[in-house]
Amino acid sequence: MLPCTKILSFIEAGCEDLAEELSRAQLMTLMMAATALVLGCPFNLSQMARSWLGAKSVNAFWYVVNAAKIEFTSVEEVRLKMMQKRYAGRLRGGRFIIDDTMSHHSKLCRVIHAVFTFWDHVVGTHIKAKCLVFLYYEEDGIKFPIGWRFYYKEGKLGAGQEKERQLRAQSEYKEKYKLALELITEARHKGFTCKVVVADSWFCIEEFMNGLRQLDLLYIFEMKENRKVQVSIPPERRQQKERGRKRQKWYESISIEAFFNALGGEKAYGFARDIETGKAEKVLYWTQAAVVKMQAYAGKHTVVRSYDPTRQTVKFLITNALSWDAVKVITEYSVRWVIEEFFRNAKQLLDLEGACVRSKQGVTLALFLVTYVDALLHFEVYQRSASKHSPSAPVTVQSIIRLAQLENVENFIQIVEDTEQWIPFRDRWLTVLKKHAVRARTLRKPLVELESSCPAQEDEMAA
Repeated sequence: MLPCTKILSFIEAGCEDLAEELSRAQLMTLMMAATALVLGCPFNLSQMARSWLGAKSVNAFWYVVNAAKIEFTSVEEVRLKMMQKRYAGRLRGGRFIIDDTMSHHSKLCRVIHAVFTFWDHVVGTHIKAKCLVFLYYEEDGIKFPIGWRFYYKEGKLGAGQEKERQLRAQSEYKEKYKLALELITEARHKGFTCKVVVADSWFCIEEFMNGLRQLDLLYIFEMKENRKVQVSIPPERRQQKERGRKRQKWYESISIEAFFNALGGEKAYGFARDIETGKAEKVLYWTQAAVVKMQAYAGKHTVVRSYDPTRQTVKFLITNALSWDAVKVITEYSVRWVIEEFFRNAKQLLDLEGACVRSKQGVTLALFLVTYVDALLHFEVYQRSASKHSPSAPVTVQSIIRLAQLENVENFIQIVEDTEQWIPFRDRWLTVLKKHAVRARTLRKPLVELESSCPAQEDEMAA
């Protein structure tokens, strides 16, 4: 990997607004760290300093992470105002996407802020991780994270966990859906309008739905297969059910799969036959839709059953938009995938899980850097796509990163061609490489006999 030569142009342009809240040294440090991440450096302070050939600003990164008091609430407001300014006139009301992710840790688990033991359904075991609830925004190709919250796990603490006990005393435990409602409420107060809230089945609970209804918002969730539908009992069967006082209405609950099996009326959606290329039509989904009352949720909902013939999988989607048809519900819900792309980019491209900074200040800074860089990358994608006459083929985030790496190579070539710059740059590069080329192993200390008495003997003497 080539050393970093200059701060990337799109990062420098994107961080101009932060000068209102940060000092020049802090701003330079953040921009240099963001450049290192984009160019492929791991989220490691020593590696970042090495990539910048021991530049003073990156060496000051430890101070920014652990000691410098940055008011991240104000910095986050600047970031969101920057997004509103850059997409001026285009944010007419998009989709709020809610999801949570876990940032795995194998080192320093006991001292990293907000790390708890969670069950990971992906790997099928308990892991040490930070759990984060994110709110993401999407509207016609515009994508960026709005905010996030730490999820502090509830549960009993054992002996020797005083640090975690103090942490929970300072930070009130809140369930994930409450954190999500907080994020949505704050985003609306900051001027982001929402057309529909989208989330997976882990947020498909009545408490979250009720909170969104109170905010007068539409929502679409994936629903688990074990939910039941309330259906009216036919008149001929009511006499058999009656006991004591007669009723006007009678309902019974049946499984959602049985309900749709009896409903029938499947419709196919997909791609039509292309006459020019000769491609046959392709069915993507077989769908059924109905307005029903669910046993677990208040009020009426539109429920869509979607069968994917390629993967042979079934999904049930639920929404309070009673007038929407099946294809509208599926199309809106499919946008949820952008937050999964964000999690992938944050972990694979920006090395979110590699950040082993311990304090709350450091963890917050790491998350801020990742979300800020993601917003800048997607703005570059949007600009390059908008500049072309064919919006059907936008570039990818990986393309922007490769272009950034190309920019770094071009800057490096300019330094090589300029003798006055190249000689000191070369000497500094070789010095850094030699300094870190050899790592000495820690010598094992010999065992010696100690004069201290055995703890068990001390206990007996005390007794």
